[in-house]
Amino acid sequence: MMTLKDNKYTSITLDTTIPALITFIKKPMIGQSFRKEFEDGLMLYAQKSRELDQLGWIINFGKMSAFKADDQDWMHNEWNRTLAKAGLTHLAIVMPESIFGQIAVKRYVAQKAEFTIQLFDKFEEARQWLDKTNKTIWLREA
Repeated sequence: MMTLKDNKYTSITLDTTIPALITFIKKPMIGQSFRKEFEDGLMLYAQKSRELDQLGWIINFGKMSAFKADDQDWMHNEWNRTLAKAGLTHLAIVMPESIFGQIAVKRYVAQKAEFTIQLFDKFEEARQWLDKTNKTIWLREA
């Protein structure tokens, strides 16, 4: 795995074996810091998706607590749209430890997206799902 970004809020790596961008949330964030981290991830996704076919994304929300409704709306109305334009077809989300974070993630996922979103309790489950999904897509295209 190659580290693309690492700071106090997130760590973003690239796993070319799946392939997937992998974001680990290290601590809760809201507002501008929340949006900046997700915009940075989006820029990295757009860049790497030009290099790798069927690049998926795993976001591990483990340390995230509740995030504001306007941040959830921003994710749905702006971030999702831009991400779909960048070519994302599959997003795996590892659920937060916090019950408030879980509620926020479920609210976000309940809104329709132009790509498939799947929720998981463990990172390895998300990784296996995305790997299997990509292999199925490659077999269909072959």
